[in-house]
Amino acid sequence: MRIKKYVLPIVAIVVIAGIIAAVFFWKQEKDTSINANEVEPVNLLLSSDEVDSQNELEGVYTSWRGIWDVYTGDVAVDEGNEIVTTGPDRQMNLLAWDGGEKYIVWDESCVSTEEDNIDLVNCKPFYLDGTRTIWGPGYQVKLTNDYHCIVTREGEKDVTFTNIDKSLSISNLTMKDLEILVCDLVDNQLTLVYAHFVGSHVEGNLLLAATLNLDTQVISWTDPVEVLSEDSGGMFFSTFPYYPIVDGKMYFSTWESFAYFDIENGTYTHLDSVDEMIKTILPDAERTAFFGETLSSDVMGSNGELVIGLVSYKEKETNMAHDVYFAIQGKQILGIADWCNSDDGSMIITYDKNLQQLKQVSLPKVNVAPKPQTLVSPIPF
Repeated sequence: MRIKKYVLPIVAIVVIAGIIAAVFFWKQEKDTSINANEVEPVNLLLSSDEVDSQNELEGVYTSWRGIWDVYTGDVAVDEGNEIVTTGPDRQMNLLAWDGGEKYIVWDESCVSTEEDNIDLVNCKPFYLDGTRTIWGPGYQVKLTNDYHCIVTREGEKDVTFTNIDKSLSISNLTMKDLEILVCDLVDNQLTLVYAHFVGSHVEGNLLLAATLNLDTQVISWTDPVEVLSEDSGGMFFSTFPYYPIVDGKMYFSTWESFAYFDIENGTYTHLDSVDEMIKTILPDAERTAFFGETLSSDVMGSNGELVIGLVSYKEKETNMAHDVYFAIQGKQILGIADWCNSDDGSMIITYDKNLQQLKQVSLPKVNVAPKPQTLVSPIPF
């Protein structure tokens, strides 16, 4: 049977159309991979601070677990999981929470709870001897003064790297010049990100990373990458210096907004101005200032998929304060939660990525700004 001449062009057109359709749907799937409905909710600590009427330095700081569903905008509080800190430093004593059972505290003697499913980690002894200890999901990394790195994983033998300083072969840099910012453990690869800090808003600040293979114990270093001078103030002097890594990208504050550093490629990517977004939902608001200096943006937490940034604003007419939380993934902001407090209690108003209001949730007991989970514990800089 002979094939008519016009059949072949039709077949070719159909094949090409199929390829185009496949590419289109693949791209659609790729583009929607960071939609808010496909990310895990963010765990929050929601707290109340009651000052002692007889002594203003004393009081009771009570925290409950909460959750923010970035997609639906729902915010819920679980008052069954309660943790209490007391004393003059009660708010600062609770350093970090991983969103589950682990709470990193400075002084365990000032913390109480009746819950059985709470794991209190007293980090004070780990820092008094000058070591740096980082807690992540299912692991602990301890960096000693003599440049050993000890990795402890649940159900595994400890892995020790001795003298990691000897693996650093970059001219004019030694381990004494570096400050650890954060770590990330994926499978058998531990990444340690370090900074060489010279000063704020000057040239010469550097970022570099060491990759430690837990199977082969081979250590490799990236080339140093200079921190942009305009970013150094936020990176090193923000109110809450925290540098979570998600998908190989280390997020940080630029003071005005947020950015991330691609560890493998050594490149920086800056998010658009969050202030421009806020004009839509808080048109009368301005950045909060202290003695005339605008407060920094802050990276506050991460659930492993999203990074949570915070910027503080106040309304010009009423002076109403707003702590605005941004759910960040890559260059996109997938949702916003605006926490504001008054004498009548506090509330959170949530928005989607298109700045459409989703929910307004009253939190009558909460009078302290929410604290997002930190999947990997922050390191005092």
